[in-house]
Amino acid sequence: MRSLVPKEKNSASWATSAAVIAAYYRAIAEAAERPVFIQNYGPPLGTDMAPSFVLQLCREIEHVQYVKEETVPSTLRLSAILQGNDGSCRGVFGGAGGRYLLEEHRRGVSGNMPGCHVTDVVVALWNALEAGDRPGALAIYQAMAPLFFFEQQLSGCYKEVLYRRGVIDCPLKRNGPMPLDAVASTYLDEILDALAPFMSWTP
Repeated sequence: MRSLVPKEKNSASWATSAAVIAAYYRAIAEAAERPVFIQNYGPPLGTDMAPSFVLQLCREIEHVQYVKEETVPSTLRLSAILQGNDGSCRGVFGGAGGRYLLEEHRRGVSGNMPGCHVTDVVVALWNALEAGDRPGALAIYQAMAPLFFFEQQLSGCYKEVLYRRGVIDCPLKRNGPMPLDAVASTYLDEILDALAPFMSWTP
């Protein structure tokens, strides 16, 4: 099986070989005997798996049936998986917090697996898309856009949002507090206020 790792691998990368990946998913599937998801996520934390290899895992390993595609460009990748699918893959999902869901839905994605902080807003976005309400979906997406950019700049946003929504009692992470000053804190509150109409509950 051909390695998916570049010849000059960054020492900080967790990327690994196709053989190890296949063995990993086979071990999980055999132990669980339940449907298994492949999460395709790029370096440095993951290994960029080609669509053909993802489909190979679905064909050759019993119970490996679903894909969460998050490599870039994920929209093109999930289309390649859907087009090459022989039925072994039962569904392809997007991730990235719903950032690409407007386009992913047009490409036939089965759903989205977002982070946990505004999942209810992503559900509202998905429901609007499923109902064919493109103006409604766009309004939700436009309200989410500032949060997408906020998350990209400041690490740890998920726990901070969960804390502000009353889900958890402490926003601290294992590697320290979120780098949040007064301006960013106020802006985050404004972002969440704008999203409140699309939330299923508010604090």
